[in-house]
Amino acid sequence: MIFLEESRAAYSAKAPIAVLDANVLFPNYVRDTLLSIAQTKLYFPKWSPRIEQEWTENLLSKYPTLKKEQITRTVQKMNRAFSDAQVEGGGHLPEGFFLPDENDHHVVATAIAARARYIITFNLKDFRARQWKRPVSPPYIQTSFLFNFTTNHPIRLLLDCAP
Repeated sequence: MIFLEESRAAYSAKAPIAVLDANVLFPNYVRDTLLSIAQTKLYFPKWSPRIEQEWTENLLSKYPTLKKEQITRTVQKMNRAFSDAQVEGGGHLPEGFFLPDENDHHVVATAIAARARYIITFNLKDFRARQWKRPVSPPYIQTSFLFNFTTNHPIRLLLDCAP
């Protein structure tokens, strides 16, 4: 994957913001696909330092033959290409929110801090909206995110994501 260095100013003002959970950044084919779509300016990708740390540590743990320098280069490329993707302040949920797994609180807090419309995750069981108590509307949890883009923008994706 070749990441282009761009700024948010290049994105459409109507493009939604999506927080990418660690479990969709961990597999390189999913990460590359999601970030390739983001380069078409169809959405703004966001993640927190904690999400970044989580996926990189899990990758090193699962694949001990990988060198930390390789992953560091990937992270640096991602952060250069999406210089405004890092979201600070995604540590704790506002009062009244409940999620069954406390380890997922930071993902929702990141989405709230980023004003994200979507959280892209494979972990639906811990993000079901009916489990949330809401002083704030939750972002939409989307597992069919890629399907929506391929259905709604097939030509743009073919032209912009082709090698």
